Amino acid sequence: MANGMNLRPCCQPEVLAVVPDGADLPILPLLEAAMAGVEMSLIVLTGTEAIAHLAHTLPSLVIVDDGIAAQEWATVVGLLQQATTPAIPLLLLGQGAAWSEAVQGAMAHAAGAAVMNAPHQSAIAPIPLPPIVDTLTKPFQPWQLRDRIHLLLTVQQWQQQVEAQRRQLQQALSCYQQLGQRLQVLFQALSHDLRTPVLGMQMLLKNLLHRHTGECVPVSRAILERMLEGGDRQLQLLDTLLEICPEVNRSLACHPQSFDLRHLLDCVMADFKPLIEKNRATLVCDLPESLPLVYADPAQIRRVFEHLVSNALKHNPPGIHLQIAAQVTATGRSLCCRVEDDGKGIPSEQHHQMFELCKPGNGASRTHGLGVGLFLCQQILRAHGSEIHLESQPNQGTTFWFHLPIHGSL
Repeated sequence: MANGMNLRPCCQPEVLAVVPDGADLPILPLLEAAMAGVEMSLIVLTGTEAIAHLAHTLPSLVIVDDGIAAQEWATVVGLLQQATTPAIPLLLLGQGAAWSEAVQGAMAHAAGAAVMNAPHQSAIAPIPLPPIVDTLTKPFQPWQLRDRIHLLLTVQQWQQQVEAQRRQLQQALSCYQQLGQRLQVLFQALSHDLRTPVLGMQMLLKNLLHRHTGECVPVSRAILERMLEGGDRQLQLLDTLLEICPEVNRSLACHPQSFDLRHLLDCVMADFKPLIEKNRATLVCDLPESLPLVYADPAQIRRVFEHLVSNALKHNPPGIHLQIAAQVTATGRSLCCRVEDDGKGIPSEQHHQMFELCKPGNGASRTHGLGVGLFLCQQILRAHGSEIHLESQPNQGTTFWFHLPIHGSL
């Protein structure tokens, strides 16, 4: 019979006693007397009958007498050994010191087994025993048999409790591992988002120091405003971290409102101006004159554009041309936003990986290991009911595009 039996539990708890085929067996009154104090039904069957019974019913405990045939022993014990959920206790009844020593010796070994062939034969055939097994040597009193039955059923109950606790611990461990992965993503996202304003302020300060060698460095109001705005954005990101940490498993929070996409993109272009100059790149914004208001979370949408521009600068050689464009779709309910570059492009076989979370240590598996940026872009846009799409070919540039709802269209 194949491993992994799935027997049907009996409706009422029962003890199955497997005895030799014959009338007036001395074991029968002992079994009946022992079961008088046990709240279970007793079923007494011969070896062949027991095998047929075990093929469809799962008893609470099995008692096997050493008088049954060797093949029946092997079959009964084999059936119990396979039915490990829940484990069925097995009590072996035998006669003589040789029998007891042989069975106890087999039970002492992890791979040991015991199958009695005949009442007065000492041959022990190797077969794995069930996880809960005990022996009782004849002659014995009914109370001794009753005590063994109680002991085996108690061990079974303990084993089931331990198994249930093991499963709970395993589930808790799995939850903690998932939580750890999400926390890792969160901190990577924070680092990714903080990098752009920090680098922008560094570039501004370096330019000021290089242009003015005196003790006093004149700073224009526009530069101070940009630096102040960058500091405010960093504080906002840190506040977001504190809000999200207690509930890392929830989706990205989305607080939509009406805003001017043109103004948002002007701010993005101003922040990236130092990096654009450093990479000898160009960044233009192509928007129609009359652009309707967008209904979305401006802070989250700004993160999307920043991620896309940052990734284009990071994963392409210097001198690329970047364009941000937006136009009303044919339905008039949304804007189609595009971020395009004329860089080295992405092979088509890597497109399906681009929005997956790139975990630390496996960056070598993808040429453009963009890490957490595109993953977060996808999560942000999905929170807005949209999706981000990719069009790219090697040496032909890359385009990312997505839809944003227009104010009043929802």
